[in-house]
Amino acid sequence: MRRIWSAQRVPRYGDVIQITGGTTVEYSARSFTSYKAIGVNPGATLRFNTKVNTRMPVGTLIVFEGGTLQVGSPIYPVSHNVKAEILFDGVWLDKDSDPSQYGVGL
Repeated sequence: MRRIWSAQRVPRYGDVIQITGGTTVEYSARSFTSYKAIGVNPGATLRFNTKVNTRMPVGTLIVFEGGTLQVGSPIYPVSHNVKAEILFDGVWLDKDSDPSQYGVGL
């Protein structure tokens, strides 16, 4: 398995994650660990596994122009008995530095 994480470990609570161009990450977890932010850079793909329940708690998910977020597709739809969740959990809200809350969400 090719190692893609710069920290040489699986991301954990509070991490800011960047998926670099030319990289595809298939997300297959049902996580209760909140990531502060995830960036899908141009040429990168974040793809949810469509055959298992998935849950991704995150403060901010940014898909830059040329990046791809794929949660099912016409050819590989999310199975009828599967739930794919992206949970914007609010853990990282900071109303003092971001009163309009532009830094949280998709």
